[in-house]
Amino acid sequence: MKNILVTTLGFTWQIVPELIAFTNPKEYPLFKNFDAAFQNIRKQYDIKPVNEVWCITTDDPEKKIIKDLKSWHDAFQNHFTIRVIVSKKLVDMKTPEHCRKLGDLIYRTVLRAAEETKGGQLLLSLTGGRKTMSADMQKAGEIFGCHALIHMVDSFTKPQREEINNPEIFLKPLDKSYAEALVPVITSGRRTADNLLFQGEKIRPEIYPIELCDDFENRIAVETRLHDEVEKRFREASSLYVNYRQKLEHSINASNFLALYTIPVALLDRLKQERIGICTENSEKELDFIRKLPKAELHCHFGGILNASEIIDVALSNTEKMEAHLDDTVRAWQRDILHLIEKKDAKAIRKQIGPFKSLRNLFPIPEPYSVCAFLVLFKNHAELLDQVIFGSHTDTFSYQAIGIEAYESLGDLQGSALMKSPESIKKACSILMEKVRKNNVLYLELRCSPVNYETKDLGAMEIVEIMVQEFEEQKHCRVELIFIASRHGDMETIKRHIRLVQELKEKNLRIVGFDLAGAEDKKSPKELRELFLDLMKDCMGLTIHAGETAAAENIWEAVYHLNADRIGHGLKLLEQRDLMGKIKERKIAIELCPSSNDQIVGYKTQKRGKQYGIYPLRAYMDEGLRVTINTDNPGISRTDFSKEYLKAAQMSEGGLSLWEVFTLIRNSFRSAFTDMETRKHLLLKSEQQIMELIEEHFLRGVRN
Repeated sequence: MKNILVTTLGFTWQIVPELIAFTNPKEYPLFKNFDAAFQNIRKQYDIKPVNEVWCITTDDPEKKIIKDLKSWHDAFQNHFTIRVIVSKKLVDMKTPEHCRKLGDLIYRTVLRAAEETKGGQLLLSLTGGRKTMSADMQKAGEIFGCHALIHMVDSFTKPQREEINNPEIFLKPLDKSYAEALVPVITSGRRTADNLLFQGEKIRPEIYPIELCDDFENRIAVETRLHDEVEKRFREASSLYVNYRQKLEHSINASNFLALYTIPVALLDRLKQERIGICTENSEKELDFIRKLPKAELHCHFGGILNASEIIDVALSNTEKMEAHLDDTVRAWQRDILHLIEKKDAKAIRKQIGPFKSLRNLFPIPEPYSVCAFLVLFKNHAELLDQVIFGSHTDTFSYQAIGIEAYESLGDLQGSALMKSPESIKKACSILMEKVRKNNVLYLELRCSPVNYETKDLGAMEIVEIMVQEFEEQKHCRVELIFIASRHGDMETIKRHIRLVQELKEKNLRIVGFDLAGAEDKKSPKELRELFLDLMKDCMGLTIHAGETAAAENIWEAVYHLNADRIGHGLKLLEQRDLMGKIKERKIAIELCPSSNDQIVGYKTQKRGKQYGIYPLRAYMDEGLRVTINTDNPGISRTDFSKEYLKAAQMSEGGLSLWEVFTLIRNSFRSAFTDMETRKHLLLKSEQQIMELIEEHFLRGVRN
C-alpha cells in the first residue's frame, strides 16, 4: 500500500520540502516550531505520510531547479523517493498546443499514480508552476480521483524567498517567522473518479503510459492522446448528462434535485444515511447547515411574523403620529403600566390590560395608536413583553397542544391590531426581509388580509401597493402575495377580498393565490364554493386550510368543492387512504407547519409526548406525497424558516436524512404558485446552491 504526492514545479524547488514537511512531520520536522496549527488539518482530512513525491516540470537546459532539489534530497538522506518527471523538449508553454501537451503529461502522471495508490492515498498539490498547470492538476483529480487537493499558500516577499533559496536552510526546522508565512490549505477532500467519463472502454495507465525508472530524473516524451481522449469524453458526458436530465425531468420517480443523481454513489449514500434531528448536542451545527440551504416558504402569515422585540420595533415606528393623539388620560394610563413594567410583574400587567383585543379601541384615537401606546412602554423590556404575551408558553415543553383559539390569541398584539398604518407595514416588511435573508429564503408566498388592515385613511389597495414596493426593493428573495379569507369572518368581508384579488391581478401586483383559513368548524369549503368560482375561472392558485383540527372530510371538501392546489396543514389524511391516493395523483402539495402543528394539536417527539399521536410527515413522504415544510406564524410559533426543518426532523422517528431535507426543499419550489419560468429559474438556482454546499461540506471535509 503506497501513498504518493504529485506536484508541479515552477521556479521554486522549495515547494517540495514544504509539502513533505506538511505530510511527513515526524520524518521531516521542518515546521517543528509551528506544526501545531497543521495537526488539525492533517487530522481533519486524514492525511497520511507519503512514501513518494512525483514532481512534474518543464524541460530546462540548465536544470537549476532540479539540481537544487536533488542537492537538498541527497543531503537530507531520507528514505522516501522523489521522481522528477520532465516534459522532454518542452521548455515553456507558449502556445495552446504546448499547454495541451503538458496537461497530457499531468493526466498520465496522475493516472499512473492513481493506479499505484489503490488502497493508499493519492495527494495532489496545486502549488508550483503556471496557473494552467494547477488547473490541469485539479482537473486530473476530478477525473481520476484523489484523497485531497493541497495548496501551500505563502506570504513570502521576493527577497525573503531568495533568502531561503539554499538547500542547507531546509535541513533543519525553520524559524517561526518563516514557518508562519506558510499555510497549507486543503481545497478539496476526497474525490472519487468521475463515472460519467468512464463509460465504455476504461482509461488505463498501460494505454497512456509514462515510463519511470529508479533515477531521480525521468524525461518523458510529450503527446496529447490522453488529453484529447479526456476532452472527447467530457463532451460525450455532457451530452449524456443532458439526456439523462431530460429523462429525469419527465420521470415521476425523480423525487429530488436532478443534479444530485449525478454525484458519486458513495456520497449519494451518505446523504441518504446522514440524519438530523436525532442528537440534541448536534442541533446548533445542524441548524447552521440548514440556514445555508436555499428555501421556498409557502405558508407564512404576515399577521404572525413578529416576536416580542420586533412587535415593539413596529410600534415605535409609529411614535411621531401616535404622540399627536395621546391626551392626559392616555398618558396617565401609560404611567400606571410603566409602574408595573418597572416591577417586572408580567401577571399584574396582563390583569391590568385584560384581553389584548380590548387594547385596540381602549381610547377614542385612531388605530393602531392605542395598541402602540401600550407596546412602546416596553422599549427596553422585550423579555418582559414576551412573558406578558406567552406566559408559561415561553417554555418549549409546555407550549404544546394548546388548541387553535389559544394559539391565535397569542398573536392579538400584531396582525390587524398593529398593521393599520403605513409605518407599521413598512417596518414589518423590513423585519421580514431580514429574516428571509438570514435564512436564505429565495422565494416567499406571504399570506395577508389587506381588508382587515384598512382604516378610514388607509385603503386595502394602498396597503398592497406599500407591501409590493417594500418587497421589490430587495433582491435576495422573490415575494408573492396570497390573500386570506377567514371562515369566521362575515361573507361580505370574504367577498371583498375576492374582489380585491381580482382587481390586483389585473394590475399584476404579485398576487398569486387565495387562501381559506380560520377555525374549520365555522364554514366548510362546501358552503363557500359559489364564492370561489370566479377565482377558479381566473385560474388563481388556491390553498385551503383543512385537516388541521377537523377531520379528513374537510380535506375532501377542499379538494372536490374548491379544487385546492395545495392543502394547508392536512394532518388528518391518514384517516382516508383513498383521498391520500387522489391527492398524490393530482400532485396537490401538503403545507406542513411542524411547530404550529405541535403547538395546536400536539405530537409525539423524541423527548416527550407518548400520549400524543405520531406526526404524519414520515408517513406522507413514504406514500410519495408532495410535502412542504413551512413556518405558519414564525413570531407566534417562536421559530424561523430554518428551525422548522430541524423541528420536522425532531418530530419524525429516526430524524430526517439530508436527502429527505433536499426533497422537502425541492417540493416547496415545485409547488410555488408563481409562473413557470420563475419556478424553473428558482429550481435551478436552488439546485446550484445545494450542489455548492455539498462540495463545501462533504467533498472539502467541512462537515464531519
